[in-house]
Amino acid sequence: MSDILTVGEIQNRLFEYAGFKKELKIKHNQQKITVLHVVAEEAKTKIQVSIQEVYANINTFPLPINDRLNEFETYSLDEVFVEIPRIDAISIEAQGVTPIIFNGMQKLLDQNPHASIYMSFNSSRIQNAGFHPKSFAYNLLTMGFGITKIDEYGQVCAVSEEELLTGTQVNLTLKRVIQREFNITKKEEKNPIFREVKPIDIEKPMAVVTKPKSDFNYYHPEIPNPQKQGGVIHNPDSQEKVFQGLVNLGIDVENYEVDVQEYRQYFQNARYVQDFPDYYSFNLPEKTLEHYIAAKLLQLNDKDIYIDIASQHSPTPEIYHRLFGVKAYLQDLDYPHGLNGNKIGGDAANMPVADGFATKMALHCSFEHFENGSDQGFIQEVSRILKPGGAVCITPFYLFDEYAIQTDPAVSIPQRVKFDDDATVYCAYGWGNRHGRFYDPDHVFSRVCQNLKGMKIKIYSITNAKQVDPSCYVQFAALITKSGAAEPLNNAEQYAHALTSSGIIT
Repeated sequence: MSDILTVGEIQNRLFEYAGFKKELKIKHNQQKITVLHVVAEEAKTKIQVSIQEVYANINTFPLPINDRLNEFETYSLDEVFVEIPRIDAISIEAQGVTPIIFNGMQKLLDQNPHASIYMSFNSSRIQNAGFHPKSFAYNLLTMGFGITKIDEYGQVCAVSEEELLTGTQVNLTLKRVIQREFNITKKEEKNPIFREVKPIDIEKPMAVVTKPKSDFNYYHPEIPNPQKQGGVIHNPDSQEKVFQGLVNLGIDVENYEVDVQEYRQYFQNARYVQDFPDYYSFNLPEKTLEHYIAAKLLQLNDKDIYIDIASQHSPTPEIYHRLFGVKAYLQDLDYPHGLNGNKIGGDAANMPVADGFATKMALHCSFEHFENGSDQGFIQEVSRILKPGGAVCITPFYLFDEYAIQTDPAVSIPQRVKFDDDATVYCAYGWGNRHGRFYDPDHVFSRVCQNLKGMKIKIYSITNAKQVDPSCYVQFAALITKSGAAEPLNNAEQYAHALTSSGIIT
């Protein structure tokens, strides 16, 4: 391969990985793919290989393979296949000798650049085989691979360096997002992801590479912030630290326990599966829980004028109208600008509607995507648009014990996303989004509380989301209310009546 690629062209190839991640999520039906299955044991000097056409879900791990394997006295797949076949997926069970397998399949990879690779990564076994696991992981990145993991629920997730190096097995999916060889200019040479990748040396363990203080800043100098590899990790310890930090700042916060049975009745009556079969089928419990929590906290009723913020293709407005009788409007930046029927197009921080237009609003997994100062601008806009007694719910309200922004560099670097100067950027390959803000308590105060313009905020710490489903991750929700005369039927007893009349409570 002798392509000469500009930085922009390389970035475009990086951007393709966001599409790959979306493809992984939306392809749930089994499909026919050609799979190369490779097995290598550490005690042997040969590999077992088979090529089969199988029907598989694209994010199934491991892929369903029969045991018809042929043995070869080599670790090199390029030696096994003189003529390179067309391959859709490569499944590798090589334990610690995976680096050797990769070194011996360069021609095969070049001839099948769109093939997905499924493999287990165990840093202890790689180390015992004489290779440095961290260097091998970085080598994969510089070879042009995007790396994600498949969790125990079959979901494609970002994987952190910490997870890779714990010595336990992590199931990985790799997809090549840039080609292996290209020419560069000296200006581009500063970033190793733009350098030609040298083959892995299988004769000796890979040396530890001495890098600047932040390893991942070394890979992404385009992002000037302090960087960490992998996604922001949700855990109970962080949740407790945030809770206490909010209390110390005098912010109203309390624990909130989801009524699981009431949620399940809501889910059934909302008819997600029957009426919206393609809506977030890979993550439906979490999304529907967010919708339920927002409806519950907002106490929706048939007197409400409701705006679904950053709605895009969400079924929530239709569901809220059917179950609670709200008059629903949908807002999104992608809609044509202006008020067109029940759609509001344009910036959520500057909506083309009159003062006091709405009584209720909600953001479902969207507030974190408001970049730069748009989050502060939106809070100020809420105070203008809400009627007295109105409210807006943000769920999840992403909080962390460090002010952080999560990004997929494959998306944010090509699009030249700017990050807040005081945020640590978590680089999560495979996440597929350009920006996700995690507030620490201090930034809740400075960016949200100080822009309330007389409104009040209450933050709810969700204590039992995983009782709904183990895949659920919502930890916090925020309810912002505007003082003044409350709308009729806007109290807990009448909300319960609305639930009963809609069939959610029997």
